[in-house]
Amino acid sequence: MKDNTMKRITTILLALVVAATGTMCALNSPPEPTNAPPEMAETSDGVRVEDMMVEMDDGVHLATTVYYPIGEGPWPAVLTRTPYGRSGEHEWGLDVAEYGVAFVIQDTRARFDSEGEDMSFFADREDGQATLEWIVAQPWSNGRVMTIGGSARGITQYAMAPGAPDALRCQWIEVAT
Repeated sequence: MKDNTMKRITTILLALVVAATGTMCALNSPPEPTNAPPEMAETSDGVRVEDMMVEMDDGVHLATTVYYPIGEGPWPAVLTRTPYGRSGEHEWGLDVAEYGVAFVIQDTRARFDSEGEDMSFFADREDGQATLEWIVAQPWSNGRVMTIGGSARGITQYAMAPGAPDALRCQWIEVAT
């Protein structure tokens, strides 16, 4: 039952990504091995996973994991920012990347592996917008980003929306008031 629900959610998510980006993401053959950073791992399905620290405007580093699709890109991206810990979203990241969409998950300020002082959503506008700008600046990005999440992950989306860069094409906010 859980697998079917996840597949249904992934299908809906990808339909929204296609609608938001205006393009269908083609799955390509995996690229030849390159001099990828040693912290990047490749799954048995060819999805590449990289953990990193992304610097915010005030110098604080937020723990971020990127799931890269098979192929060369550039790709649209799905972003979720969470105070719950990014490790719980591993399967979701793999599923989304298998469909040709980069998946970016980030621990919010002072949560889990991120630095800084816990400000309970007060830094989420600046941090969320800085993360969107970071995604767009990456060579693998096609400049189109969707955000997703419920509960506190939805609140982080509300916070980043006012004044967000044009790269933010749509948001899927659930159960977040």
